[in-house]
Amino acid sequence: MKLALKRGMVILLGMAIICLLGSPAARGQATPVEKPLLAEQVFKNVQVLRGISVGEFMDTMGFLASSLDANCTTCHGEAAVASTNWDGYAADVTPAKQTARMMIIMVNAINQQYFGGKQVVTCYSCHRFGKIPKVAPELAIQYGAAPEQDPDEILTQAPGRSTPDKVLDDYFKAIGGAAKLSGITIIAYTAHALIGDELKAKASGCDDYLSKPCLPKEVVEKVAAWVERKRAAGPAR
Repeated sequence: MKLALKRGMVILLGMAIICLLGSPAARGQATPVEKPLLAEQVFKNVQVLRGISVGEFMDTMGFLASSLDANCTTCHGEAAVASTNWDGYAADVTPAKQTARMMIIMVNAINQQYFGGKQVVTCYSCHRFGKIPKVAPELAIQYGAAPEQDPDEILTQAPGRSTPDKVLDDYFKAIGGAAKLSGITIIAYTAHALIGDELKAKASGCDDYLSKPCLPKEVVEKVAAWVERKRAAGPAR
């Protein structure tokens, strides 16, 4: 049982990516690819972050908040967060919201003019977890040892290296292609879940669904349930 459960955990963590990045083709299904909804199609009063998917929009909100050590109330106000739907976030009730729009325009202009449109400069480049940009290092940093750098930080695509899509395609081929994948249980595990995400995940070929936040116990129970279901159905394909 322990071995089967460990195998299930590997499938959950590894194959959730496959599900979200195109499982219909990998599983040999002909499910049509549905275009994701854009932010301005779901939320009201979107003025700057237009033309991106809802998922990317929500990720951007999270990145802004973490870069400035802020939260939803910083720009949207207490009333918006207390509301029962997304409409409460549409009103321009704080000066910070308009400032955020101007900062996004400024950062986009810098990246477009000096870096060919690549996202090199971000909010974090200056703010570093503070609402006021850092213009000089703290004394402890300036006269102390240099801060430890994250060895796993990826800045740019290494020249000559394969793209993530190419790596994923090669992985599919290495484990046996679409025929082999068709027998693997896929559990989608997502963050920033919105209404309808579970239906979309299952329609795209996933067998089950989990959304954050969830406890590790819930993940293990979900995998264990599928292991038992597969065992009851007979030998694995």
